[in-house]
Amino acid sequence: MKFAYLGLVLGLVAASVGCGRDPANGGGSGGTGGTGGTGGSAMPVDQCTNAADQAIFDELGAAAIGQVAAGCPFNAEAGCGGLTGMVIGLGEEASQELRDELGDCIGACISNETGLSAGCTGCYGAITTCATSMCLDACAAAPGSQECANCSLQNCGFFDDCTGL
Repeated sequence: MKFAYLGLVLGLVAASVGCGRDPANGGGSGGTGGTGGTGGSAMPVDQCTNAADQAIFDELGAAAIGQVAAGCPFNAEAGCGGLTGMVIGLGEEASQELRDELGDCIGACISNETGLSAGCTGCYGAITTCATSMCLDACAAAPGSQECANCSLQNCGFFDDCTGL
């Protein structure tokens, strides 16, 4: 699962989108992804451990799911491409609502393309927006660098708990 996580993070950090979510303070991403709402709810756990999601991971493989996840922020058909562009354009000035909308879009895109549950793909939406926000400096110039990966793992380590994988 770490491979899919790193593939996701390394593929998406280049987009330099922000999230502003603070998993340490219990902020969830809310909405379609089902990761907790914006009212300070704790990040859920074990969202990808149900039998249906496990069957999809077994069939598609974590690497293929990571590739789908890496493409969703730029998926115009899903509506995420425009959101990604807006968040990138606004940078740190992007509202929390806009960032949450992007995370929800990414989660829905992954769910639509893979069949994974909304709860499971909500973890992917949350990690995508968190990692790209928390590691902008480390990853903007070198998205595939070890520094970028370390920053993402250090600042957005809730992903493994959220997915349960």
